Amino acid sequence: MKKNAVLIPTFIFFLTFIFICCLIVVKITGDTDFIPVFGGISLILGCVFSYKYAEKEQERDYRQCLLLLLAEVMKADKKNMVCELERVKSTIYRYYKTKEEQDAALKEFQFFLIDFSYKLENKGYEYFQNIQKLTFAAKSEIIMELLAVAYADDNFHTNEKFKIGYIISRLGITPQEYNSIKAIFIKKHKEGYYNSNAEQKSNQSKRNENSDYKSHNNNQESNSHNEYDNYKYSNESRTQDSSNTSTKEKEAYDIIGVESNASDSEVKKAYRALAIKYHPDNAASLGDEAIRQATETMKQINMAWETVKMARGIR
Repeated sequence: MKKNAVLIPTFIFFLTFIFICCLIVVKITGDTDFIPVFGGISLILGCVFSYKYAEKEQERDYRQCLLLLLAEVMKADKKNMVCELERVKSTIYRYYKTKEEQDAALKEFQFFLIDFSYKLENKGYEYFQNIQKLTFAAKSEIIMELLAVAYADDNFHTNEKFKIGYIISRLGITPQEYNSIKAIFIKKHKEGYYNSNAEQKSNQSKRNENSDYKSHNNNQESNSHNEYDNYKYSNESRTQDSSNTSTKEKEAYDIIGVESNASDSEVKKAYRALAIKYHPDNAASLGDEAIRQATETMKQINMAWETVKMARGIR
């Protein structure tokens, strides 16, 4: 969010306070020689104090906006499912560090969830007005968090699509930008980035079971493979690798936001634009978790760029 709305009033208040203090000291001592030095030091401290205060306000507003929108998406399909709630809790635990902060955030989220008097469609609603002032990187991270809740039950409901569509339109996100954001989210989602601790443990358990099962079968069948089987398996592997490569390249183009038939210059231009928009510095004032999210997103963009470069032979 833009800092000026908080930074300027805070700075003016601080300078006014310092000015009054100077008048009191002059009134008592009658000495004015200290004013230039004292004023300079006060000006520096005022700048630092105001900047830090503005950052805290931005982080607080960002989190409140996130809680509100999570509630809006969760109740969009009129089904408050346990898996969606667990996904929301996972988000809250990542953004809020202490137990007290987490409990307070969860309570605020539940308030947004059950109180239907709060409507995004109300243009005067202050939280939504704040959301519109976010940087592109912050907006995209919020959208990905909303998609994570929508995908929690593996069913992207029509009402959820409509709600998220309404949100991105109000945020000034273009359809092309949204498709890129969604592609980045899907890549992170496949890697279990948004999973709760319970989901991560369940997935790890399933992977271990599958690994044990495959290992057992491989041991039983290792002596029964003949040359024809090995030849057939080799061909199937090559076909599968080719398919995986094609899918990987498509995902990469989707993330960068261009068609596969775009020129090299168009691809480079799109990548550079994303690198500027998603740079972690754009989330620096929104807290550690927002920075971590932006860093992970930038990592996915860079990986997509490397895939496209390799496919095209770009140096």
